Amino acid sequence: MSDAITYAAKRLIYEEVVPPKAGFSRVIKKGQYLRIIDLMGKQVADVVFFNEHNTREKNCNGVSMSRQVKPGEKYRAKDRITTGDVIFSTAYRPMATIVADTPVPGGVHKLVLHMCNRGLYETLGFPDHDGCWEILSATLSKYGIAPEEIPDSFDVFMNLEHDLAAGEWRIKEPVSRPGDYIEFRMEMDCIAAFSNCPMDVIAPCNGWVCTPLKAEVYEET
Repeated sequence: MSDAITYAAKRLIYEEVVPPKAGFSRVIKKGQYLRIIDLMGKQVADVVFFNEHNTREKNCNGVSMSRQVKPGEKYRAKDRITTGDVIFSTAYRPMATIVADTPVPGGVHKLVLHMCNRGLYETLGFPDHDGCWEILSATLSKYGIAPEEIPDSFDVFMNLEHDLAAGEWRIKEPVSRPGDYIEFRMEMDCIAAFSNCPMDVIAPCNGWVCTPLKAEVYEET
């Protein structure tokens, strides 16, 4: 289990259970915390962040993978991020720090490839099946964010493995257990959103069954 970073005591200021195949979005201020809880286990959340004051600035997985280096360290690019790592923006600025990541092992989250959408499902014979792109588009519309402005998501709890010999990425069942969670501390005022991933066909992204997630927001006391 990845150890949580210890900060000052926090109090819960908001909570919401997000049903299967639904979305969540909320403004979360700098210094507040977003916790995403996998209530029943093996459920993925496709997470995106936008600068509340300039939504053209948004999370960037490529920058996040390549900027997890501290002064004096040898440069490295990471293929997974976990407790203590930072979500960076398209402007190379810290947006959120991961302060807890409780599944065993930690860091099993997807940083490459695009989120699912209706086009993918239709191509593979599943018409009328919304994807994370449609779910995020709907929940972000109230902030004036257009679907084409949504970045590649940071897919919490998604277990993606690279088969180098086959030259393929393989989706496996998540390792998250009931009650496991990831928690972010906001490093700027953000619009935070996620899709409770609707994939129950094609691959075992959610163990073939979509289940609820819970979002909790905390502030330091």
